[in-house]
Amino acid sequence: MNTRPKILFAWVCAAALLPGALFAEVKTPTHAHVSYGPEERQWLNLYLPSGSKPAPVFIYAHHNGSTADDVQTSWANPTVAEGTAIVSWESIAKVKGLADFQLCAADAKLMFAWVKEHAATYNFDIDKIFIGGQSRGSFVSWELALTPDVGIVGIYMGQALPGESFNERLLEPITKNAPPIFLAYRKEPGCEGDIHDPAHGLRVVERYKELGIGDRAELVHSLNDTKDNQVMQFLPKFVRSVVNPKAIPADEIDWGWPNIEPTFPNEAYGPRTDVNPELTGDNHLFDVWCPDGEGPFPVMIYAHGGGFGSGDKIKALGSMPNIAKENVVFISINYTLKQGPRIAIQEGADAIEYIVANHSKYKIDPEKVFLNGNSAGGIMMNYIIYNLKMPNIMGVWHGSYHKSQGADLSVENLREVGIPIAISMGHLYPEDKGHSALAAVTLLEKNGTAGNSGLWIGKEDNEVKQVWLNGKWIKNMSEGIDTGERYPTMAEWIHAVVDEQAGKKNWK
Repeated sequence: MNTRPKILFAWVCAAALLPGALFAEVKTPTHAHVSYGPEERQWLNLYLPSGSKPAPVFIYAHHNGSTADDVQTSWANPTVAEGTAIVSWESIAKVKGLADFQLCAADAKLMFAWVKEHAATYNFDIDKIFIGGQSRGSFVSWELALTPDVGIVGIYMGQALPGESFNERLLEPITKNAPPIFLAYRKEPGCEGDIHDPAHGLRVVERYKELGIGDRAELVHSLNDTKDNQVMQFLPKFVRSVVNPKAIPADEIDWGWPNIEPTFPNEAYGPRTDVNPELTGDNHLFDVWCPDGEGPFPVMIYAHGGGFGSGDKIKALGSMPNIAKENVVFISINYTLKQGPRIAIQEGADAIEYIVANHSKYKIDPEKVFLNGNSAGGIMMNYIIYNLKMPNIMGVWHGSYHKSQGADLSVENLREVGIPIAISMGHLYPEDKGHSALAAVTLLEKNGTAGNSGLWIGKEDNEVKQVWLNGKWIKNMSEGIDTGERYPTMAEWIHAVVDEQAGKKNWK
């Protein structure tokens, strides 16, 4: 049984918080507004890498209402720096109907022919062409991307194939010869009030699997629940994985590892058996990021989301592994998928027990264990804590908290377990969808009634707009509340919990 005294955070600071939103910076093209056709709308920008070697080419189509000038440095700079040229092309900037779409699709073919014709002039490698774009750009590029051209070696799209519903006809051009595809979304599948539903992209992934080429399709979603929700951020790594697939092991292409490699990749807590061979998430593996120094350190063990049917340990990690730089061991686990929550939860418990049993190898303090779950991973961790009553759990941090929970979250049980809870989501209270801000804050209020501390961080468009700390709103932009009080980061929260247990600090 876990018994933890209430941990109090005041975190009062004289200075106000720094603003959370940053202005996007647009990259200056190497060659601007180059005509690829006779019409005024038919122009493109070129962003070229240095060097004499012919460069792979990413052909990019912007989202609706933007222009081909809108190529942001956040993703374009690392793409060009790794030796890939970018062609950002224009047609009808805001598509309003079928006629506009058809015209854009025709322009795409004309533009593609121009790129091939001028390959020698701009040093393009026309055997390594990637097609992609965002939102509108995914639609106007779709036919071109799936053209049976041997030079098209990859498709990368963000917020792809938007609409109120999915048009099954979009699957028709996908064949066994389709190139690798990577799709990125900001919200979760089945999201309401947003036409950019990852469920549409999942239909594409399913089609790839039906054709026996599931290993060529990748999809990440719920980026709003990470510290970086930009859908183009994985482009350089995707290009690298296609152009030089042997550079990184196939099951360790680090879509979500930001500037820090795991100290121990692919550690096994059980037999490496693929229940579903097309999924990388089935293996009983985990990755470990250790701080410098001897330790021992507190540990945060993370379980990914995906409805117990998709996802794996390298997806949608955001910047969480970086807490290793703040003296916290970070671990992300796999568990068997498509076999239901019972098996997945048991494997999550097995992973935690194995990790704790081998704590010395990973520089872990076995009495300072924190759990972390996203969506289905949060359901898992709650059950392990509140029903299985795993010992030495000091706290739990949730992302994308789902309203459907199988654990006993009564006030009485919360009081018996006695640990703090923190929840950070890309939703604002009192939203009550599947991933429910209302359910999240309600749990924190119940945990407070049980005598335990709580932290809520609500985000919109990756900006923190709500913070609830131990029963008090210190920030709620919709209500005009901003006390200027400071709230903890994940690593700070972990260390504060540990220090309170040791009696080192009184956060009043």
